[in-house]
Amino acid sequence: MMLLDVARTLVDGAVREAEEAGLRLAVVVLDQTFTVVYAVRMDGAQRSTYGAAVGKATTALNFTAPSRVMKERILPENRLSMQIADPALMFIGGGAPLVRDGVAIGAIGISGGPEATDAELAERLAASVG
Repeated sequence: MMLLDVARTLVDGAVREAEEAGLRLAVVVLDQTFTVVYAVRMDGAQRSTYGAAVGKATTALNFTAPSRVMKERILPENRLSMQIADPALMFIGGGAPLVRDGVAIGAIGISGGPEATDAELAERLAASVG
């Protein structure tokens, strides 16, 4: 399956779940070059959710680990230094790498819900790619 097909499936699944839960999200899928492959910002989602979703996906892909995990691993003072060095990083739960056969092929970022919800949904959808 091509990454675009995977991205559509992931985004459509996230939107379906968000609608059922009454959430308004932005969902972004990046390829391994950190380029947006597919994205949606649902009606009613705040403008900032798109940028946050990209940042969460970027962080997950950069470290090949969920952004939630990186938030927990890196001390707050070091997070700030890293964000100064790379402003695209966002240490908030909601990003997860897409790994197939042990190789990161991209990442998903979700923003707009409670952080724990964004993280759980992104990580669960990402796990379905393997």
